[in-house]
Amino acid sequence: MACLYNTPTDNYYFGDDANDAAFGGELCYFPGDRERSLKALDNFARINAVLFDSWDIDHWHKAPGHQDIQDDKQDPGNALSACGYDRDAVNVIDELVQKYIDGTDDSIETKQVVNQQSEDEDVVEKKPVGCKRVKVWSEEPYYRGTIKYDASLRERAGSSFNNYSFAREKDVLEAGAIVYIYEEIEDPQGNIWCRTYSPSNNGWVHKHTIEVEEEYK
Repeated sequence: MACLYNTPTDNYYFGDDANDAAFGGELCYFPGDRERSLKALDNFARINAVLFDSWDIDHWHKAPGHQDIQDDKQDPGNALSACGYDRDAVNVIDELVQKYIDGTDDSIETKQVVNQQSEDEDVVEKKPVGCKRVKVWSEEPYYRGTIKYDASLRERAGSSFNNYSFAREKDVLEAGAIVYIYEEIEDPQGNIWCRTYSPSNNGWVHKHTIEVEEEYK
């Protein structure tokens, strides 16, 4: 398996390098065989229900398809199409996953998954690296933009560039929301976080979620 570090779009969703902090699901499909593709979709949903429920992951907002965050990707659209759905009907997957999380007569027991680390498992600690300033805070916005898809609004923790963190979510900005950006900071994983509105707001969004509409300086 290849290690793909420094992928900012993926890193945004997890507040760390996604190669270390995240997992991905591979949804199989069979062109021309809808029944078999639907079975693969069902298996995919059952497995993800276990993982999402055990690790308390918000699959509605924090489990995007590749096609949702990268223009050159076509999954899970290909699989959905093979199942007879619209390519963009990702809600079909979310609703099926939620069905198994909620539990049905033939569903799996998602709470049985052990999410604690094995006593024999080695812990690899990475030396922290400080954040970097991209755009200094300004009383006037640098630019105005539109949120491209539902985006996490984060709080900044820490007291200096040596220990700033953007891992805590305070809200979700819906697709189409207008934002004005007053400051930008790059975290150790290469994510650029953009301060919205004003200094007192303390709300930050990932730069990849913003479609810049107008630059002021």
